[in-house]
Amino acid sequence: MKLINCYIENFGILENFEYSFLEGMNYIEKSHGWGKSTFAIFIKVMLFGFEYFSKEEENFIRKFLAPRDGGNFGGYLVFEIFDKTYKAERYLGKNKKQDTFNLYEISNSKKSQKLDNDIIRSAINIIEFKPLLINRTLNYPSEKEIIIRAFSRGGIDEVVTGQMSDGIYELIKRFTRNIGYGNVNEMPPPFLIFDDSFSYMEYQEMYSVKEFLKQLGLKYQLIYLCCPK
Repeated sequence: MKLINCYIENFGILENFEYSFLEGMNYIEKSHGWGKSTFAIFIKVMLFGFEYFSKEEENFIRKFLAPRDGGNFGGYLVFEIFDKTYKAERYLGKNKKQDTFNLYEISNSKKSQKLDNDIIRSAINIIEFKPLLINRTLNYPSEKEIIIRAFSRGGIDEVVTGQMSDGIYELIKRFTRNIGYGNVNEMPPPFLIFDDSFSYMEYQEMYSVKEFLKQLGLKYQLIYLCCPK
């Protein structure tokens, strides 16, 4: 799976925002409050809706990330699977009945053809790495603990590890092996999201982190969202 580009009409603080994804590592360094975690949420919502969000999380998104001026709440995400390009377009309402979702196959810039979501759902796979919050209200990360979530058609796997470098490759390997779309060898690699995953580290340690991500980016497409150090 490879992300191509996205457009956010309104989603939290992000408004009329466009982003084109690079092949390997996508590095977004922005100050607190820019909307980094909101961007990560947007990507997941475009692909999965609220399937892997708790009811509490869904209510939070609908209430606090909806546009205040009544504008359209959502956008689209363009991605590629098995050399075919798709556009997932989702707009949210006050409840599920008011949500709209359309999935198109894009072919040579011609008119898009609407598809059934289930056709490519099994090939959509994301692995997210976030600090484990010991106080969600204050958004305060615990010391060197990280939560790893793997999203796929088969459900959501959740792992907590003490060290960022522990278990990442094994989780990715197990994830791509388990979700299965046809032959395992034909399974597209997952898209990786690092949402301020290294916030506990000192400035001096960040060089090795960036080198680690560069190496990871040689094999996987990933996005690293962080605050300036």
